[in-house]
Amino acid sequence: MALGRMLASGAKAYWVCPLVEESGTLDPVAVQARHASLAANFPGRVGLVHGRMKTAERDAAMRAFATVRPACAGGDHGHRGRR
Repeated sequence: MALGRMLASGAKAYWVCPLVEESGTLDPVAVQARHASLAANFPGRVGLVHGRMKTAERDAAMRAFATVRPACAGGDHGHRGRR
């Protein structure tokens, strides 16, 4: 997996998903599902950020990403439940 090679070399990555949770009417992968998938492949190295999180929790996750860990973060690009 290309992402695995990048992370192994010390790079960081983020993944943007259009939804926070699965939708019965839209097909895109939700951030919660993508986070679960990435966390299974990269245990202890994946964070989660989305627009429904409390500000303090979201800020803490972003600080953790900026200061080394996690190496991979997912987010919904600020889409607060719009479908």
